[in-house]
Amino acid sequence: MIKVTNNYVYAYKFKLPKKYDEDYFNKKFPENQLDKNMYKPNDSDYSGSLIFVEKGNQEELLFKFSKIKDRGIMITDLKRKIQKLFFGMKNYQKYTTNSFFAYYPNKHLLLGLYNDEAMKHIVAPLTRYFRDFIGEKDIESDIIKLPINIDKIFSNTGYINNITIKTAIGNIDNNAQIKKLNPFSALEDYSKGGELVQYFPYLKGQPIKSIIKILKDIISKTKAHSIIINADNINADILGKLMLRFPCKVKKDNEDFPLFDDFKSKIELIYKTYGNEFLENY
Repeated sequence: MIKVTNNYVYAYKFKLPKKYDEDYFNKKFPENQLDKNMYKPNDSDYSGSLIFVEKGNQEELLFKFSKIKDRGIMITDLKRKIQKLFFGMKNYQKYTTNSFFAYYPNKHLLLGLYNDEAMKHIVAPLTRYFRDFIGEKDIESDIIKLPINIDKIFSNTGYINNITIKTAIGNIDNNAQIKKLNPFSALEDYSKGGELVQYFPYLKGQPIKSIIKILKDIISKTKAHSIIINADNINADILGKLMLRFPCKVKKDNEDFPLFDDFKSKIELIYKTYGNEFLENY
């Protein structure tokens, strides 16, 4: 039986200066220079390396973003804003996973496969890579969100039990921002698997209109990549409903990694089907 991923391709606004073309990436970011191009942020437990693969049939530039992560547990002290990597085994090993994405320079568009084992939403680590490793400050990036009415989503909701907010561990300052927006007294937080997780365990009984107002602020003013709502009629990641995404089941190899050639064919089909709509209505 052939294994497949059950993830999505997300659409991002991504704008680089024109000098970053096929020739540039072909010369400086081939796969045989993965080690040379490896960048490890000081506040992270992973190293990332950009790999240019080829130019596609739809004029897209196709990439892998390779992630090498130390096996261990990242302990985060939220008050002191420091992190330490604790190794549970003496002989820990490193392993590599890849995120796949396609960049369309003419549309300032990036389509990235959401990868739970690698970079998840690719746009944040990729932006940081360009700014901190390559040294390019003239860059624009953001996740494309749909014009969905939040009030309508919760129109039939009687009460919310809990909100769980997840942000990348690199955005540790997001903790203070969410607390600033928090009208409730019981915000708790912890770190797990490279994420900062914050949740409100005592929401039941709060007026739904007040909670929706806070949700809108959190969505617009924080760097959260996941906001999970547990309510009487909803148990879902609300950001997932707000983002422009497309189902993309990609075949896996024997080590459970997505196959790049299958990703290429799927991404070109998605762009061929929806390409004219990208960015024009959002």
